[in-house]
Amino acid sequence: MEYLSGDKIRLEITVLDLKGEEEAPEEITVSAYDKDETVLLDAGVPKLSADTKSCYYYDWVLPVVVKKSEFTIAWDWTGPHRKKTEITVVPTVEN
Repeated sequence: MEYLSGDKIRLEITVLDLKGEEEAPEEITVSAYDKDETVLLDAGVPKLSADTKSCYYYDWVLPVVVKKSEFTIAWDWTGPHRKKTEITVVPTVEN
């Protein structure tokens, strides 16, 4: 997915158990890194969506970039669990 530099985006995840049912972790965080593994978002604490057991969201304002950049979004929760997603952020004005 591509987003514009400086956009506010909503990161979302639903945590499921091995049976595919919602399972609420004791703790959950979200972090973001660039290709050089520089931390852009450090262990943000997401909010639980209303009327759910394990659907979480985090509203994040993307950093301003001067060239097209790829970021890794990493969700971590209690236990040996982690989910990663790749996003692309492009400058608001291409050079």
